[in-house]
Amino acid sequence: FCSHGPECLEALVNAGHYEAAISVLSHVTPLFFSQPEELISDDNFMKSVQKLLVADQTYMSMAKNLISPEFPGRILKLIAAMIIHHMRRFSGNKMEYGSSGISLWVQVFTGVPEWVHNRSALYILDIICSQAFHHIKLWHCINDAFAELMKGKSASSSTGTGTLSSLYSWLTSGTTAPNSLMVRSSAPEFPWFTAAVLQLETQHEITSGLWKNLLIEFHKNPDTTVEAALKKVCDDLVLGPVNSNLLSIYRWGQQVIDLHVGHPALPITLHCFFMMHLARTPPVSGNYDCGSVTQKFYEGYVNGAFLGKIKTKVLQATEYYEELLPQEPHGQQNAHNTQ
Repeated sequence: FCSHGPECLEALVNAGHYEAAISVLSHVTPLFFSQPEELISDDNFMKSVQKLLVADQTYMSMAKNLISPEFPGRILKLIAAMIIHHMRRFSGNKMEYGSSGISLWVQVFTGVPEWVHNRSALYILDIICSQAFHHIKLWHCINDAFAELMKGKSASSSTGTGTLSSLYSWLTSGTTAPNSLMVRSSAPEFPWFTAAVLQLETQHEITSGLWKNLLIEFHKNPDTTVEAALKKVCDDLVLGPVNSNLLSIYRWGQQVIDLHVGHPALPITLHCFFMMHLARTPPVSGNYDCGSVTQKFYEGYVNGAFLGKIKTKVLQATEYYEELLPQEPHGQQNAHNTQ
C-alpha cells in the first residue's frame, strides 16, 4: 500500500468516488495504527484526506446552504462513522490498539493546513473526543496528543525566553489565543474538543504556579485588580504577558454560557468551571486562612454581567434536568406528604 496505495486513493477521490475512498481508509488505516508516520508523511494520502473534508462543498451544495444550511454533510458524516467504528471496535480488549488509532487520526486531521480554522477538521476531532470521553485511557491519549501539539506550537513561536514563557505563549494579549489549539474564547459547536483543550490549558495554569499565585496575590492584596495581580504574578514567575480574558476560569465560563442547556457536554463543562470558581486560597507559611477570593474575577460591570449569565445558565440547567427526572405517581407523593 505504501508504494502505490496513496496514489490509487487519491485517484478515487479525484474521480468523485468518495464512498469507495472512505471504504479503503476503513480497511487500510488500522494496519498503520502502530506506525502512523508511514501514512502521515505521504503527501498523496494527506491530500486525499483534505479533499474528502471538502467533498460536501460542491457548487450545488453551497447554493443550497445559502437557503438551508446543512452541516455536517453526507461525506463528512461517513468519515465520522468510520472513525467511530474504529474506536468502538478497538476500545475493548484491544484498548492499546485503539489508543494508537486515536493518535493516528488526531495526527491526520491536525496535519490539515490551518486545521484550527477548518470547520470540517474540528468536527471530526470533536467526534473523536466525544467517543474517547467515555474511556479514561482513550481520553488520556487525546490529552497526550493535544499536549504534543501545544508543545510544538509553543516551540515554534518561542523567542527563547524560557520554558515557562514558551508554554504560555498561547496566552498572548489579544481577543484570541493565536498559539492555542482554540482560536476563539469558546467553541460551543465543538464542545468535546473544547473540553479536552481547556482541560489541558487549565492544567498548564495550575502546574506553572500561575493559578495558585494569582489566588495568593488576591488574598494578600484585596484591593488589587485582576490585571494588576496577573501582571505581578507573571513577572514573579517570568511567564511573559498574559491576557486576563484568556484565563481558564473565563474560558470555561464562556463555554458554559454558550452551550445549549441540554447538551451532554454541559455537566462536565460546568464541573470544570466550578473547580476554578470554588477554588480556595492555598495555605502559605504563617497564614492558613484558606478563604475564597474568586469573587475578584467578577468585579466590574462587564465581569459582573458575565457571572450573571453563568448563574442564569446554571438555573436553566437545573430546571432542565429536574424536568427529566421520573415523576413519582400521584398516590406515592400523597403518601410521602402524609408521613
